[in-house]
Amino acid sequence: MTYAWPNKIIAEFTDDELADAIQQNETDRDPVTRDLVRDCTSEWERRRGINA
Repeated sequence: MTYAWPNKIIAEFTDDELADAIQQNETDRDPVTRDLVRDCTSEWERRRGINA
């Protein structure tokens, strides 16, 4: 099953959308998807003050 990415920029994702995107795609081998997951992870960390 293909993950349905929210139709907005990553900075506009809700916390739940970020978590779902990371969790459901973290093992995807596609380089574009891996970049998106990395960006989602960075945004999630930024919101929590982990990665300023």
